[in-house]
Amino acid sequence: IFFFALGQLGRIVNPNFSLPIQLNDVVIFVMVSFWAIKPVSWKKIKDDWITRPLLLWILAMTVSLALNASHLTSEQLVSSLAYLLRFVIYSGVYYLAKDLYRGDLRRGFSLWYFAFLFVAILGFVQYVFLPSIYFFNYAGWDDHYYRLVSTFFDPGFTGAILVFGLVFVYLSKLAPVYRTITLIILYLALSLTYSRASFAMFLTAFAMIAWRLQKPRVFVAAIILILLTVLLLPKTAGEGTKLGREYSIWSRINNWKQSIEVWQDSPIWGVGYNSYRYSLEKHNIPISSDLVVSHGGGADSSVMLVLATTGILGLLAYGNLWVQIVKRNWRNLLFLASFTGLFVHSWFNNTLFYPWAMEWLWLV
Repeated sequence: IFFFALGQLGRIVNPNFSLPIQLNDVVIFVMVSFWAIKPVSWKKIKDDWITRPLLLWILAMTVSLALNASHLTSEQLVSSLAYLLRFVIYSGVYYLAKDLYRGDLRRGFSLWYFAFLFVAILGFVQYVFLPSIYFFNYAGWDDHYYRLVSTFFDPGFTGAILVFGLVFVYLSKLAPVYRTITLIILYLALSLTYSRASFAMFLTAFAMIAWRLQKPRVFVAAIILILLTVLLLPKTAGEGTKLGREYSIWSRINNWKQSIEVWQDSPIWGVGYNSYRYSLEKHNIPISSDLVVSHGGGADSSVMLVLATTGILGLLAYGNLWVQIVKRNWRNLLFLASFTGLFVHSWFNNTLFYPWAMEWLWLV
């Protein structure tokens, strides 16, 4: 949980390798590996309902990459395999948590309050004392101005994490006073990201909560809150604080068009899991400004990324995985609100494959 909250501050940079490694990745790899080496763990994996749809998706990723291996250099192939391995490792969080949390779930989850508060509070510190992160541009990050980016160095991804926190705290059994204070802190941090995708995620998540709890006033309150936020948020000279900015909208549309072009190259099996950027280079398609090193060189939309890199068959396998998970978790409101909100967010940022988002979804 501590390394989760550290975000990109735990980044281990290797200039010779396109996959950034996080301390959070290392910790999860060690934990899952030590759990998985026990014979009894393999039996639990085999008997679990999620294993079959999960293996179908992993098979789709593997086959798509194998069929396109001849078009990739050894370095590109290793990099793509590393992304595949990371997905497998993070999915292990589900098996690990299910095996360990046999008693009171709230006892294990209580520390998440501090993780989300840490992200929000450090975000406020950054917003006040480091409002411009233009110098991050040299390391491949977008140069945001007067936007809260916190430990994740990106307002869109930070916003998604903060919405997870809002959903978690709202559904918690925390004492009313502490719950209200925590919600206010997290929402203020979310509003200062100026992330429209995160605002949409917030509305979607709380629409799900309102629907499942049969409390329409929850969704009405969420809409009013967003409208007040849009009206009252301070505007600066920077483009990023203009909620009506058109540049990023056209950038997303252009990115979706690129994804379709890549998919058309191999509609059945795709161009190989996480080989998206290499396919752009192969066909001399201009890479949009959002495909910087720090964002992994993928499509903005997670669904479009799956379609382009694993084709129709991969999209069916991936969709089947989430359909099975949603069916099994229909009474798990923390998961439903987190997932539906993130699904909307993932059309504008590749958050379904964002390590911290994957960790949270597999855990809940």
